[in-house]
Amino acid sequence: MNSCSYYRFFRENSASQEYLSGLRTEIFPKKLAACSTLNTRLIEHYGRRKMASRPYWDENEMTNRNESPDILALGDSWFWYPFNNLLNPIFNIWNGNRVVYAIGDNGAELRDYLTKKRYRDNFLASLETYSRKTKLVLLSGGGNDIAGADFKQLLKQRCANEQSAAACFVPGQPDDILNDFEVRYRELVDAVLDKINNAVIAIHNYDYAFASGRKFFGFGNWLKKPMDDCAVPEKYRVEII
Repeated sequence: MNSCSYYRFFRENSASQEYLSGLRTEIFPKKLAACSTLNTRLIEHYGRRKMASRPYWDENEMTNRNESPDILALGDSWFWYPFNNLLNPIFNIWNGNRVVYAIGDNGAELRDYLTKKRYRDNFLASLETYSRKTKLVLLSGGGNDIAGADFKQLLKQRCANEQSAAACFVPGQPDDILNDFEVRYRELVDAVLDKINNAVIAIHNYDYAFASGRKFFGFGNWLKKPMDDCAVPEKYRVEII
C-alpha cells in the first residue's frame, strides 16, 4: 500500500473547496515518509511535543492515559486493518508527537457514518469533546458502499453482450452512487466544521484496483466475483473499476 499516494486535500473541482479554499493543493509523493510538504506544513502548524506511542483505536485506552486527539480519524478498513493501515504511517510523520484517535470499523460504509448510532454518536461527541485540541480530521469512506454485493447492484445482471463498459451499468449508475457520496461527504464536512470551524479536513482516494479475486484475511469477493456473476467481458473490467 502506497500510503501517501492516496492522500489529497479536497479536489479542486469539488464543491468542498467553498469550505477549504486554501487547501486545494494535491499531494501525491510515492511514500508517506516522503511527504515533506505535508509534513513541514502540519509540523509548523502544530509545533512539536512528545506524546503517544501509536494511534488509538480505543477511546478508553486513550483517556486512561490522560491523552486526547490532535488528529481525529473517521473511517473504514484503511484506518482499521491490523498492522497494514493508513494511520500507522500518518502517526509516524510526527514520531509520536501527535495523538491520533480512530472511530469506525472494518467494513464501515460512508452511508452509515451519520445515520447509524454507533458511528454518529461517537463521532459527533468526539468532535465536541476534543474540539479545543483537535485540528486535523481524516475521513475514509465509500469503498465498502460499492464493493461486493453493493457492486453487483450497480451492474446489469447480464453484461455479456453489451457493447461498452458504460452499458454494463444499470441506468443511472455509477453517477447516482457518486452523487450520493458527494452529498454524504458534504454532510460530514458540515458536521466537522460545525464543531471545529478551523479544522483541516483530509480525505483519500483510491489507486486503480486490480480485480484479482484474491482474499485478504479471509475477506474478498469485492470486485471480481460481482463482475463474474454479471458476465462482464474482460475487456471492460478495468474501465468499469
